[in-house]
Amino acid sequence: MFTTLEVVISLPIATVFLSRPEHANCLSQASFNELLGAFEHLAKQPDVRAVVLTGRGSNFCGGIDLALLKSLLSDAAIEPDGGRRGARMAACIQDLQRAISAPENYPYPVVAAISGFCVGGGVDLAAACDIRFADSRSTFSIKEVDVGIAADLGSLQRLPGIIGEGRTRELALSCRTFHGTQAEAYGFCTRACDGPMATLEAATECALTLAAKSPVAIVGTKAALLQQRRASLHEGLHAIAWRNAATLASSHDVEECLRARAEKRRPVFSKL
Repeated sequence: MFTTLEVVISLPIATVFLSRPEHANCLSQASFNELLGAFEHLAKQPDVRAVVLTGRGSNFCGGIDLALLKSLLSDAAIEPDGGRRGARMAACIQDLQRAISAPENYPYPVVAAISGFCVGGGVDLAAACDIRFADSRSTFSIKEVDVGIAADLGSLQRLPGIIGEGRTRELALSCRTFHGTQAEAYGFCTRACDGPMATLEAATECALTLAAKSPVAIVGTKAALLQQRRASLHEGLHAIAWRNAATLASSHDVEECLRARAEKRRPVFSKL
């Protein structure tokens, strides 16, 4: 059914594995499509009352696949009209946002088990989960500024409510790496665990505990918590999609970042 994910149902919970271990579970176009499809499928399974989201192999998620980013830039370059180019890019970004929001929009709790890399789009995806457990040695970074764009898949909108606005600003602007123990201290993760297996076990135990509770109460509580932030979340996602659409459609900074990375040098940017 899926090529970039694995969905294992063991009632009353399901475990969704990002399954591109040879690519650090980076998110391809197929990954985004299948994330949305997987959670839509699970929402139709009435006996599944919680989900664990994790990654196969050594990493949770290494972010957006650079091949997808290059493809978006190439597709945009084909359209000669700037207005149409921006509109198409915004639509593409909003499709990706919907996929990342799938765990949040799923009615039951989603618990993330994070090991290895959780960077860029991986942080966006983890932030869209309800609860997070991390290996103490896992590595986090809001990486988008270092690729020449602003994070546009939800971390800038969700993280202030999780770790605070000041901490979000510092991490998003600096792209600084932090580890699982710091993620726990910042409030991003409920607990930093000793190794990948302990992390998955803790997330699974949490999911089983939640799945045993009243589904009416659980669904109602999640919906009420989300309602408190959804207005600003939706406005923020819409605004950043259009801002980045204009940037990606015309800026050379992303291309320079990708070239510099390939050539193992520091990028050189023009003045604003």
